[in-house]
Amino acid sequence: MIFSALNRRFILTWVISMLIFNGLQAQQPKRNALLPEKFCISSDEFILAKMVNDYRRQNNLSVIPLSKSLFFVAHSHVLDLVQNHPDRYNCGLHSWSDKGAWKPCCYGKESAKAGCMNDKPKELTGYKGKGFEMIYWGSEEAVPSDAIEVWKSTALTNEMLLNQGKWKTNIWKSMGVGLIDGYASLWFGDETDQKHGIRLCQNDSLLDSRTSKNTQTTANTKLPETNAGQGENRYFLITGSFKTRQQARQQAASHIKQGFHEASIIEKDNIYRVTLVAFNSQEEAQKALNKLSSRFKGIWILKN
Repeated sequence: MIFSALNRRFILTWVISMLIFNGLQAQQPKRNALLPEKFCISSDEFILAKMVNDYRRQNNLSVIPLSKSLFFVAHSHVLDLVQNHPDRYNCGLHSWSDKGAWKPCCYGKESAKAGCMNDKPKELTGYKGKGFEMIYWGSEEAVPSDAIEVWKSTALTNEMLLNQGKWKTNIWKSMGVGLIDGYASLWFGDETDQKHGIRLCQNDSLLDSRTSKNTQTTANTKLPETNAGQGENRYFLITGSFKTRQQARQQAASHIKQGFHEASIIEKDNIYRVTLVAFNSQEEAQKALNKLSSRFKGIWILKN
């Protein structure tokens, strides 16, 4: 077949353009702005998110809706930290490696690196707002109670939790948590997440993103309401005492699945006690104990 000079020039231009285009594609990091259909969260991740909202309630602040997108981003980041350790060579814990479907970055002290963190939710999931992360790292397996206590006791992260200081004008409209090995990642977002359907991995139950409650496991016994932000003395309904935190965590998680969303762990004298709920008066605690004694054998009141 004989081509004219014009045809040959067109074909050559097309071939060169495709080579350049393919070359640019090869240089671009891979992207996946779609959440896996079967993505779910662990009970520990749910417990940590609940602890954050409980802490905000105690300080008369609004609950932050749970975000499927931010849970996925948090999970992706702690997995990257565990597997690839991008937090090396003077790179901070907010850094991301070049081993995943995201733009790698070394998060340092330079303010120009803020986008390394802020843009990750949009990059990974299509989330419309900016993301703000706090990280916990420990030499042992991270547990919700350890992470929240460190964040509460550190001025910068505590201000972030309670929208104080430099975070006073921010309004957190979404939240997600990741918890793997020694790392815990908490993400706040400044926009409402449009993706719905957060599920617990253990039983595939659906969570209510607005209340941090499990919509498929509600308690049969309604407990009296309590204002955790007032009162000097606290009265806790204790359902069990354990020698290890792991045993207590399992029972607390079981209570939460049953609908007792204020279940938590109290550590004292190397004993880990599981509490269903706390009250400001002994009278309220006694009324609740009377209602629950047939369901929880050996339940008792701890004054703290």
